Amino acid sequence: MTAVRGCDYVLHVASPFPIVSTEETIKTAIDGTLNVLKACQNEASVKKVVLTSSCAAVNEGNDPDRIFDEGSWTNTRSSQVDFYAKSKTLAEKAAWDFVANIQDGNKFKLTTLNPTLIVGPPLIDDDQGTSITLIRRFLNPWEMPGVPGVSLALVDVRDVAKAHIEAMRRPETDGERILCTSQPSFWFRDFARILGKEFRRQGYWVPLIQVPYAVVYIFSFFDAQAASVLHRIGPEVKFSNKKAKRLLGLEFRDPAESIVEMTYHLIERGIIKKKSGYTGMPDKYKMAL
Repeated sequence: MTAVRGCDYVLHVASPFPIVSTEETIKTAIDGTLNVLKACQNEASVKKVVLTSSCAAVNEGNDPDRIFDEGSWTNTRSSQVDFYAKSKTLAEKAAWDFVANIQDGNKFKLTTLNPTLIVGPPLIDDDQGTSITLIRRFLNPWEMPGVPGVSLALVDVRDVAKAHIEAMRRPETDGERILCTSQPSFWFRDFARILGKEFRRQGYWVPLIQVPYAVVYIFSFFDAQAASVLHRIGPEVKFSNKKAKRLLGLEFRDPAESIVEMTYHLIERGIIKKKSGYTGMPDKYKMAL
């Protein structure tokens, strides 16, 4: 692979995060990861690889009644673990196994980063990202007429970008697995409150009522994305970010601001339609990138 030729550092960043994943997701993630690592093994200049894993490789299929840290791994045998979580878990484990067993060629260092759901302003006009799809659904009454009782841990995209650079530069991160997340977690009702406060007065519909499990269950027969969150209804998901603060020196942005800023950028890029009452992006968000 010529892509890593002459490189000192290689950042293998996130694979797509589909709301509805398939078994093919597993093979794609593992093969893609190992292809990059094999190329680095054959390139003497590579000192270190920073691999973007996911929180989905940390907590899925486990008892949610605890704060998850880097010592936890997703239970891939659980029936509640989807193909995406399996793909990230198995790809990350394959990466650690590969590096541990290098006998010949270049022996490089490895750090893995495990971000939670990434929010914040996009740089491209892609409307398929998971967080983008989520925000779009919140502003469409036909897609989300009510709010499920689901919680998510969030992190700003700029914090994740900084984490990659710091992990690349800092030798104390060698051989470490690091969760990247803000605290506390956000419930869907928090999304609705934040978006409603900013955008309802500008003509956007935002759901107000939290709906019970039974309603989401019925809706899941007609909506694959609703089906994908059924097992997440109820318990609050909690992750520790102590290691990221200690090893990477990160101070995480407020996700509430990230969500609002992200939504303005989605409207300006045409991913979310401008309403007649839309007042435009505030100046403080125009230069925030």
